[in-house]
Amino acid sequence: MKALNQQQVQFLTDYLSNHFSQYRALREELLDHLCCQVEAEMAKGQTFHQATQSTFELFSEETLRDIEQQTIFSLQNNRKKMIKVFAFSLLAAMMTI
Repeated sequence: MKALNQQQVQFLTDYLSNHFSQYRALREELLDHLCCQVEAEMAKGQTFHQATQSTFELFSEETLRDIEQQTIFSLQNNRKKMIKVFAFSLLAAMMTI
């Protein structure tokens, strides 16, 4: 499979930066998925333009925003759980002293 060139990767990076700027780590993960999908479409014989169109249909803005919101929600819930576990552990440690 042929890898995307620098300009093609930059095009996808700009797309994500313009639409999904809250979390850089999430943008990088989404970029990886978009690049892989575009490369897979190009391996089927599509041009870069056709492959990006197909990929953007598969990963629509709405779908990517849903993924972003689910990730944010999950991160917030995990943070709350970690705080509760830490507080419980601290309380348990204090009771054993």
